[in-house]
Amino acid sequence: LMAEIERRFGRQLPMAAIFQGATVELFAHLLRDGYQPEQGPHLIELRGGDAGAPVFFAHPAGSEVVCYMPFARLLTPGRPLYAIAPPPLTPQRTLPFATFAERAAAYADLVEQAQPDGPCTVVGWCYGGANAYGIAQELLRRGRDVDLIMIDTHAPVYVPPEEEPGRAPIVEALALNLRWDHTDDQRSIAELEQMTEEEHLDYLLDLARKGDYLPPDAGREQMQEILDLWVANLRLLWRHRPEPLGRRFTMIRAQDGDPDLFAGWQQFADAGVDVHFVEGNHYTMMREPRVTAVAELIDELLRTPETNGRN
Repeated sequence: LMAEIERRFGRQLPMAAIFQGATVELFAHLLRDGYQPEQGPHLIELRGGDAGAPVFFAHPAGSEVVCYMPFARLLTPGRPLYAIAPPPLTPQRTLPFATFAERAAAYADLVEQAQPDGPCTVVGWCYGGANAYGIAQELLRRGRDVDLIMIDTHAPVYVPPEEEPGRAPIVEALALNLRWDHTDDQRSIAELEQMTEEEHLDYLLDLARKGDYLPPDAGREQMQEILDLWVANLRLLWRHRPEPLGRRFTMIRAQDGDPDLFAGWQQFADAGVDVHFVEGNHYTMMREPRVTAVAELIDELLRTPETNGRN
């Protein structure tokens, strides 16, 4: 919808408009009056409320927070929900942060602006879990009371620049995210390594169209933007060396996942980690009908914070 509006009117509207009760009237108002996209990291209010401590969802590697939309209706009403969104890429196609820790501090600032004191919970799926870990660590360093819930987040692995993955495995990973549970038309690494950069974009664009991630008339430019953002996010994490959290945290894992991808979290769980399983794989667990089980589990954790590290 947003891509079609941008194509028709030549203006980019905030994704927050969808979360704020999207109507024709609202979009017409934004188009008439104009809108300047946020230049720095910003919060999107998924749902307002004053019943309970707020929950902050950290964006995954693709930087979009649409994956958290179901929680606005599935979690118990009344609790305020926010999503933490990143700034746009710089003209050099990088993020405006020197390190992962610097970005985590900027995201923690957003949390404190919305919740100056009192407890809160930070949640993240996939790469968003690593973001949530960094935010929680920074908030704890500042003396804040914060709980951490990661959803199927693979353990981070330090990757020096000279060992950075090539384009083919990055394209393969992005292709999986674009198609979620549809893998029948995935190209192998061997095939991807024989393709040109333009062919990579066409391949990803085809998957994005089939999966309704981009509209049928989307072009290479839009796909390149997604790929650049994906790589920029990954590079920040590859250069990051996390420290133990110093507090118990929770990991919600997909039943069909590879346990080896999570083993590395043990070195950061000096205070312990509570692991819960839900049916599905890394992608289907965040879509109906299985995302309902994820939301029910988060609701339970929010009702009993002592099981998530809070004394």
